[in-house]
Amino acid sequence: MSITEIKREASSLGDEDLIHLAAWFHHLARRKDPAYLKSLDDTFDAIDGGDQMTLDAYQKLSKELNQFGV
Repeated sequence: MSITEIKREASSLGDEDLIHLAAWFHHLARRKDPAYLKSLDDTFDAIDGGDQMTLDAYQKLSKELNQFGV
């Protein structure tokens, strides 16, 4: 698929799908960056170690993300 075809398809997407596609492309652009990979490892290690978020903190974060359309 060419860049032109990708752009044409992307322009027909709804907001939610477009945000998801942008996040995916952002991930692909950073997928070989050692600092990015380390941050992912650190996040997974924190989760495996039992790092948790309170319900209030989650609800606040969710509300902020929704305000930005994420």
